[in-house]
Amino acid sequence: MDKITEKIREMYELFPYPAGGVTMRLGADARLLLSYGKRTRQSRGPLHVLDAGCGRGIGLLGCAVLQPDVQFLGIDINRVALKEAADQAAARGLKNVRFMECDLMTLEGLTVPEGGFDIIYSSGVLHHLSDPAQGLRKLKTVCAPHGLISFMVYASYGRQPLYRMINGARILLGDSDPVAERLQPARALVESARDTILKNTPWYNTPDVSDVEFVDRCLNPNETSYDIDSMWTLFDECGMRFIRWLEPDKWSVEKALEQDELLARARTLSERDQYRLIEQICWRPSFQMVISHAENSPRPGYDTKEVRSTLFAVNPEVSYSLETRSIRGAQRIESLSYRFGRDENVRLKKGPMTTALMILKDQNMPFIGESLIKVLADEGVSAQNAIRAISELVELNLVYRPHLSEA
Repeated sequence: MDKITEKIREMYELFPYPAGGVTMRLGADARLLLSYGKRTRQSRGPLHVLDAGCGRGIGLLGCAVLQPDVQFLGIDINRVALKEAADQAAARGLKNVRFMECDLMTLEGLTVPEGGFDIIYSSGVLHHLSDPAQGLRKLKTVCAPHGLISFMVYASYGRQPLYRMINGARILLGDSDPVAERLQPARALVESARDTILKNTPWYNTPDVSDVEFVDRCLNPNETSYDIDSMWTLFDECGMRFIRWLEPDKWSVEKALEQDELLARARTLSERDQYRLIEQICWRPSFQMVISHAENSPRPGYDTKEVRSTLFAVNPEVSYSLETRSIRGAQRIESLSYRFGRDENVRLKKGPMTTALMILKDQNMPFIGESLIKVLADEGVSAQNAIRAISELVELNLVYRPHLSEA
């Protein structure tokens, strides 16, 4: 274990990260993730998922609870966090998740399933390695040819106010004293900046976070952040390919720009330059994306002519809210809304798409387009409008197209 890795382990064993209880994180559903890539599995055995840097396992445990037929393995160098995670799994009676100590810089001792892992989670970990490129190359070696990595690293421009505070703390406090001794002076320094450089930024709440979160955010012994260009350079160096953003709307010029003239100009830019524009004009503290082997590629869109025979599934990362009114002898539906993760609810207007979603909101297995078209016909929706409604659901990511091998 190199010296930087030793320092990282020492810090995280004193302040096991992340804080909080079991949660469900963005980009966690294995089948949904696999649907983004063009390549498919060659076998139908259980899916294998690796969490590379699982910490206390609060995200991985949430995944294991909601995906009982998927096999999960969490690895980390934090022995304190790993014991807590294993104890939590045992207390919950989870049989589909394991934890082991493993250095991401070497992956020594890692047991890899035949053909590699179908999905790898790498969230907020790679940028703390002594050599992120080496870490990513190691993950590539254990990722199946069809496999995808749910990937998050810090974004340089979106973290600039925070980095000014971190640099100030290093000037004032140095970095030779133990983290625990620097914690309170660093907190005082950050508090003094609450209404100056942190004001009206995503980092305004930094003085209020728990010690675990504060240490990870402000006193980490090693951190590399990226901009769009350096991120893509890393992928090229490691033989990886960008597949898509986990939250595409946050990287859409249509969402970022309101004026028609500006939007028209932005649409003439290359895809990469559109992303470069957004990172400059919007707060994007991190890059959350899906990546793959360079030989893989984003899955092409489907032809609406084939909608009847296409396999669909409801996006498991979407939650629904139904407003009803009780009237004499009946209950009337007032509205239906949906949301992704912790985003705000989106209220739907009445129409074929909303009717389709009303039918699908309780659907927990994949279905063929033809079956939904037939059900919609019973609701008075024409085949043409039903096909259009399904396309709208796909465009909004409310339904997705699982590969046959994962259905």
